[in-house]
Amino acid sequence: MATTTPLSGVQFGRATLTAVTGGLFGQPVEAVVLGANQRGLFGLSVATALRDLGGPQIEREATTRAPLEIGSVLTTDAYGLRQHGVQAVLHAVVSPSLGQPARRHDARRALLSVLATVEERGYRSVAMPLLGADAVDRGELSQEAMIREMVDLVVGCLRRGAPRLRTIVVVTRFADQAEQVSKVARSARERSWRQESA
Repeated sequence: MATTTPLSGVQFGRATLTAVTGGLFGQPVEAVVLGANQRGLFGLSVATALRDLGGPQIEREATTRAPLEIGSVLTTDAYGLRQHGVQAVLHAVVSPSLGQPARRHDARRALLSVLATVEERGYRSVAMPLLGADAVDRGELSQEAMIREMVDLVVGCLRRGAPRLRTIVVVTRFADQAEQVSKVARSARERSWRQESA
């Protein structure tokens, strides 16, 4: 499994939000989030990594439960990823079909579903990609706005109360994205301190 060097985490109550650049499946977490489509099929890079680490059962389970609703989350067993401490794979349904980019509002709905599922199932740690990255590619919003929206949703969940959640790892493809996540998280922490002291 690929190792990555995390940037310093930002504390929100008992939970820490950390950004890393690298592999999603190399994170020491209980749940891993994947961007998914309504058919449950995986793109080539995800499928290869999952088959190597988790086995083909993860995709097979997702496809047998299709069609999936956009904005929802499908939870599957982690199968072979269990030997690395992962208990579940959360498929955040963000697009209608394989290769079709996610829209901003679909990524937002899916992230809210992910956060609700993490809270409901009591996971202590979760790793997730930047679910709204396709919206940036489509020109719906800037990278900074997408990251701010994602971090604000995560922080909002933590402030409302996710008592067991201790670690959120946002896994990015590029170092500048990880730096932006950390910067936005620090800014969100400063805003919450100001609100708490007001």
